Amino acid sequence: MSLSGGAHMMRTPYDGGDFVPRDLETVGLFYVLPHSGFFTTSGLVGGHLAHAQGFVAAAEREWGRVTVICAPDGRGLFSSLGVEVLAVSNRTQFSRVIWSAKILSTIERHLQKVERPAACYVRYAGRFAWALPLLKRILRGVPLVLEVNSLGTQYRRAMRVIDSRAVRAADLVVAVSGVVEESVKEVARSRCPPVLVVPNGVDLQRFRVCPDELELKSSANTSPRVGYVGVLKPNYGLEDLIGAFRIVRARFPEARLDIVGDGPLRSLLETLARDVGGVTIHKPVPFSEVPSVLRSMDVLVCPQSPVNVHVSPMKLFEYLAAGRAVVAAAIPQVVGIAQVSNAFLTYRCGDVCELAERICDLLASDEVRLSFAKRALDEAKKHSWEERVRMVRNAVASLG
Repeated sequence: MSLSGGAHMMRTPYDGGDFVPRDLETVGLFYVLPHSGFFTTSGLVGGHLAHAQGFVAAAEREWGRVTVICAPDGRGLFSSLGVEVLAVSNRTQFSRVIWSAKILSTIERHLQKVERPAACYVRYAGRFAWALPLLKRILRGVPLVLEVNSLGTQYRRAMRVIDSRAVRAADLVVAVSGVVEESVKEVARSRCPPVLVVPNGVDLQRFRVCPDELELKSSANTSPRVGYVGVLKPNYGLEDLIGAFRIVRARFPEARLDIVGDGPLRSLLETLARDVGGVTIHKPVPFSEVPSVLRSMDVLVCPQSPVNVHVSPMKLFEYLAAGRAVVAAAIPQVVGIAQVSNAFLTYRCGDVCELAERICDLLASDEVRLSFAKRALDEAKKHSWEERVRMVRNAVASLG
């Protein structure tokens, strides 16, 4: 059963908010980001933004028309996709509870202006979890799909009752990893809805690299560059990366480490880097420039902390799609891919020496780096957002 037939619907004029619809458009999916600081807390950088844009872009291509409901700051992220955005004002005078209520009201009003969408897809947010049972009633039979990257219960036990009700309100839960799946099932107990594990993916259209275009830079003639691009926050293993690079520099004195991004850990990383030569911490770059920045590196590192073993490493898939040699922390969602594909090297989380050794293995041989880069491109094709969206679409169709 396909949802494509139900995704072509006619819009009627909408008279509220910031949304100006086009005539005779269709709606296949409501995509809801109920986190008021989703676009600003990390300075408009981070994997969560790439996730949102990548999923919506693929849903627009694979599922049908998409309407995004989010804070006004999200307009810029989605403008290039041609999707329509219902921007719900999140001015500071409104509490988050009131803002959540405004999201519910926006969805309810819009449902009265369009024909039935195939599904309402909501990214879990702890401060919106209480509202999900209410949203379920508002939808009146439209399937409620809840994407869970982590639950509030994982950090605050007091969230357990709210999370339990939130999960049970969903018709389908999309968990980004097997670890998250277990957390969802444990919270919902016997009343758990179907859970589908859908790892993060990559928007291959942002990373258009052909194997013949791969550049082979000789480490003997240039300063080899090791790179990380993303949010700078605790429990991401970034301190280990700087510690490992100290060891790398002892063997490759001309090597450079470029860390690109922003976040709460920036000051600490700058302090740690002062005693390690060759480390530069750059300001974040525009979203559109990330692929070219990644391709400017020789080795890309995807570190992680044992605290975050539940994550699905979208950064890894983007690094692979950039066509570069990669070293990644061996968390559960990574190990299986590495063993099957042999497309990148791994190291034990928290093992600074092993991380340094893996980086050195790649810097020591131009041919080895090129070989990994070619396999990386092949592996990235298996993790496109289109494939992820098809998984969700097929699961929604199976709900009946």
